[in-house]
Amino acid sequence: MKWTKIITFVILIQNLILAQQIELTNNGDTLTLQDGAVLYVEGGVWNKTAGEIYNDGTIYIQDTIKHDANNKMFIDNLPSGQAI
Repeated sequence: MKWTKIITFVILIQNLILAQQIELTNNGDTLTLQDGAVLYVEGGVWNKTAGEIYNDGTIYIQDTIKHDANNKMFIDNLPSGQAI
């Protein structure tokens, strides 16, 4: 009985840890990556309320990109930026 409670507790904690999502949230600001800069996002990117990303570097995103603003998310005047 004691081992059953311990195993149940470990499984519960493991599921809670796995359920957490890491996310980069831009709530209306400007995020700027200069030439040669690298940004790793171990989750998704959520762009809210007119946030912009000036990307002249590289962004590695492991999950989805969500864009809830009415503007363009990635400003396209920087030729060498990429989002992977």
